[in-house]
Amino acid sequence: MDPVTLEEVGKGLPRRDFADLALALYADHPGASWLLSGQRRRLLGVAPPAGEASLLLARRGGRPIARLSAHCQVDGEGCFGFLAVEGPADGDAVVALLAAAAEWLAGHGASAIIGPLSWSAAEEAGVLVEGNDLPAVTGRAWTPAWYGDLLEAAGLTVAEELCTYRLAAVAFEAPDLVRADLVVPFDVGRFADPALLLADPLSGGSIVAVPDLAGGLDVGLVREARGGRRSAWSMARQARRRDWNGCVVTALDGPPSVLIAGLRAAAGRAGYQWVLSPWAPGASGDGGEAAAGDGGEAPVMRHRLYRGDLASLIER
Repeated sequence: MDPVTLEEVGKGLPRRDFADLALALYADHPGASWLLSGQRRRLLGVAPPAGEASLLLARRGGRPIARLSAHCQVDGEGCFGFLAVEGPADGDAVVALLAAAAEWLAGHGASAIIGPLSWSAAEEAGVLVEGNDLPAVTGRAWTPAWYGDLLEAAGLTVAEELCTYRLAAVAFEAPDLVRADLVVPFDVGRFADPALLLADPLSGGSIVAVPDLAGGLDVGLVREARGGRRSAWSMARQARRRDWNGCVVTALDGPPSVLIAGLRAAAGRAGYQWVLSPWAPGASGDGGEAAAGDGGEAPVMRHRLYRGDLASLIER
């Protein structure tokens, strides 16, 4: 096997190779094409919040096989994101990329690294370790199941587990939330639904959900597709009709028991069938009872964030 070579990409063709890699590897997975196309647009057109990042590309025999970004996040903690790897046999590339990212982050004052996190914690947080067999959904990262194994083999440990639950969009003694002017993820843009941007007048909390544009968990969704991608006309017609089967919570600020219940009621009134939520009744140790029809409290997806010490990664 040829050795791995690394490069820090800037503009031009290397930047495009970096942006294209995940889409080239995983666009065939149901729903992933929409997510990865949006990721590619961000990489080519949107700078990280602080204006500083290192985009690292690994090649074998001149061919791109793996990538990740290094950037500084809140409180100066180092982050890596935009992870893409060709196959489970490319662990040497992951080790080399993390070592290079650790060196860059150490030079920017960090002592530890956590990820995968893209430019913000609201984008592509974690690697998917459960639910990889389901279609991808808007607002959640999709990765192969073996990504976590590669990160652990490279010296990282699990820092946090993020669970996603599928709840019916129905009202059951739900509090009334009011519509609010809230920020939606970049990729959703004009497809956002105001009925899902809500605030609680009593607690002051807020919740943001977005239609599942990727069509995940909707096996019967009719698509007009070329190469696995829905056409712009199809998306536009669906947006005009507000004809989305499900929605996904992307931001939650306040008491989940209040905000999730209010969102489920609002989503049901707006014609949605289900909500993908980071919280479920009775699933967070709050003593709550699961609502009828939830199908239990088992998550449909689990994502994991990984952390490592920079000095240890550089030594490897």
